[in-house]
Formats: sequence, structure tokens, C-alpha cells
Amino acid sequence: MSYLCTDRDFLYKNKAVIIAFLAAIILLTNWRFLILVACIIAYPLAMSIKKIKVFKFYFFSRLLFLTFIFLSIPSFIFWFFFDLNLNRFINYFIKFFYFESHFNLNHYINGLKSLWLVEKFFVLILFSILLFFIMYKRTKKIFIYKNKIKLFFFTVVVLFSVIQYLYNYVGGGVYYFTPVSIFLWFLFIDFIKNDTVYFNNNKFGFISSFLLITLIIVISVSSVKNSILASIQLVKTFNEARIAHQYFFQLSEKHLVLSESLHFFKKKYNNEKIDIGDLLSYRAFQIGGDYQDTYKKHLSDISGLQYNYIIHVFTDSSIIDDLFKKQSYDEIKSIQISATNLGKISILKKN
Repeated sequence: MSYLCTDRDFLYKNKAVIIAFLAAIILLTNWRFLILVACIIAYPLAMSIKKIKVFKFYFFSRLLFLTFIFLSIPSFIFWFFFDLNLNRFINYFIKFFYFESHFNLNHYINGLKSLWLVEKFFVLILFSILLFFIMYKRTKKIFIYKNKIKLFFFTVVVLFSVIQYLYNYVGGGVYYFTPVSIFLWFLFIDFIKNDTVYFNNNKFGFISSFLLITLIIVISVSSVKNSILASIQLVKTFNEARIAHQYFFQLSEKHLVLSESLHFFKKKYNNEKIDIGDLLSYRAFQIGGDYQDTYKKHLSDISGLQYNYIIHVFTDSSIIDDLFKKQSYDEIKSIQISATNLGKISILKKN
């Protein structure tokens, strides 16, 4: 889609329909890329806005109608799976992501602090500065129309990426900056195709290419470094993970055990109805229907002290914390494996 959108006159051609179809597929794959997709499509339109002729209104209206039809496909398919119930649809895709804790000042302050520890964020900053520097050197002016358009759309993508990161940096992390890297790459290929000619055939072009390749190597090495460090950590903690796994397995073989968010040790079904407790404890009542009824039955099983043991982590239902506070269950063992993000794993026994 990015490659097709480097044709700034795509609206005059049947490419518009293909681009809309590809956009629909992308949004079906990951609707979080909505802003990125919108900016990639809108960018070439903004660049060629002066070329649009009023007398071609019929031609454009036909293409825009087809484009609208294709871009409506993802929403309609999602809506269909919610029995065409608009309220359920809104609850799942908008209200689903509301957490009260994510709307306080401390949450965003901590998010900004954590952002300064993300090295890939600074690599993206360097890459951005270099790309816009190259554009400036080729045009000799910063605030010409084309550069303003580039800066505007780039700023929109960055802004939404930062907002997404600050909202859920604990769950998503640096992943939320993926749109920035994709849009930078789009601007780069658009720049080569439309704004410069053979820029590798001069000294400045050689230096620019060298710096770009260097930054790409830095990004790659950074990713490899993280993978190596994570692998070393996994090897170091393998024994303690194996011991914990065996302990969980033996416990579940001899007793009725509830584990909402840890599942790898299970070899049989113990009547568990959900897999991630905290998420459903927030959302089951928004979705309604069988979803809500299943979760209510699950809560009834827990509050009725049906399980002899509970393997409890921070992503479990809050009702388990309440039972622990009421001393319905006692903690008999705790495990913490540094290579996981589970934190403390508590083994609770019915009192």
C-alpha cells in the first residue's frame, strides 16, 4: 500500500480501488494502524491537491465511492460478529480500552519516564532528523508546501503513537511506535521517487545513503542484542522455571486447582472458564450476553470456594485478591522467575 501511495496521482487511476482494498485488509489485520493507514493515503492526496480539476468531479466521486465501500468492509465485518448490535460494537472497540488507572497523572509521568529508557525511540528520533535534513538540503527551504505536508502527517503519526504508548506502555511498550518507523520508510521511498533524481550519484547522496544504512544497522544490532540478552536470561532461569512447572503440574494432578493466567503446565481440563482474569473482570459486563453469563458463573465458582488451590498472578481476577484479604485462602508458597513478566506467583490454599 505504501508503494502504491508513492504515486501522488493515484486518485486519477484505478490504483485508488486497490489501495482501498489493501487498507481494508490491513485494518482487518490490525485496526490500531487506522491513523497510519489514513495518513499514508491522505499524504499523496495533499501533495497533489492543486492538480484536482472540478470538471472531473464525476470521475473522482465514482472512485471515492468505491474507496468508501472498501474501507467500510472492516467495520461491517466486525459489526456482523456482534450481531449488528451497535452498542456491543462500541463497547468492545472503544469502551473496552478504558481503565481508570490510565487516566491519572502518575500513569503518564511513569510512561514518560519509561520512554527515556527505550533506545529504539532515540534511534527513530535520529532517523527522523536525518530524513528531514536530507529533504531540506535537497529543497534548500524548510517551510515550502511539500515539506509542511511531510511534517504535518509525520507529526500526526508520532502524536498518536506517543498517546498509544503512554496509555498502555505496560502492555504494549515500544510496539506502539511501529507506525512511526513504517511512515518514515514511506516518506523515504516517496522522497526518492518524487522529490529527487539519482541522489546516490553525488557526494551528498553517498553520505546520506551511508548514514541511513548505518542507522538501519544500529536498529538491527539493537534488536539482535535484546534477543541475545533475553535468550541468556532464559537459559539462566531454565532450571527454576522447570522446577516451578513441575510443581504446578503435580499440584494440579492431585488437587482441584484454578489458574486463570498460567496454562502451560496443564494436561487436563479443570472446568476453567476464562484465561486472563483481570481483563475479563473489567470487560465481561460491557460485552454482555453469553460472555457475561460465563464470567458470572466463573466468579460464582471462585466465591463458592470450589477450588482447593489457586495459582495467582497480577493478571488474575480482583475477586481472588478479595478472598485472600478475607483469609478464605492462605499463601503457602511464592515463586518469582526473573525471565518472565509475571512478577510474583502466589500459591493459595483454601483455608
